[in-house]
Amino acid sequence: MRNRCPLLVWLLCGGAWLLLSGMGDGFAQSAVTQPRAEIPALQIISRVVRTNRPGFLSAIYAEPKGVRLFGFHSVSDDNGRGWSPLVWQPDFTANLPHGYRREPVTAVLDPHTDRLLVLLNSLDTPGLDPNAIEPPIAQETYYLRYRVSTNGGRSWRFEEPIIQTGNYNAQHPVAGVWVGKNAIYLGDV
Repeated sequence: MRNRCPLLVWLLCGGAWLLLSGMGDGFAQSAVTQPRAEIPALQIISRVVRTNRPGFLSAIYAEPKGVRLFGFHSVSDDNGRGWSPLVWQPDFTANLPHGYRREPVTAVLDPHTDRLLVLLNSLDTPGLDPNAIEPPIAQETYYLRYRVSTNGGRSWRFEEPIIQTGNYNAQHPVAGVWVGKNAIYLGDV
């Protein structure tokens, strides 16, 4: 009989921890090779709903060597044992007009240059309610920006819009996209 070890899952949408059983060594292999009826069923062992995000959510190593982890809301300098709130230095959002947004969605470390790159979904819509989740205007106004750090996310060198090389500008940042007409953004998956 296969060894059953629990799997802890963080559900992004609901902010809930689920402890599942039925996963174990060879589960992925059995899911491919066994008929559907023979795949072990999952059981919810426990469920906890949390209002705060765990530090490790979307965290990546921020330096080619070392134990610094960078997440969009927190950082760890001890390989995830402890977490501190992330403070963006400088804070590029501090003087943005009401309704403007900068939402970090992905990060990557270039180990050859030691640069940490963060991509942001961005909206420049004056007066937009900051509490509005996925407002319809976003489908016409989202565009992408990026930030670069050379010290593991302790500070940021700049934040700029992503603009394709060639005959492009902030209003027409990439082929097929015109801010105010359609949008470009990174989704959840």
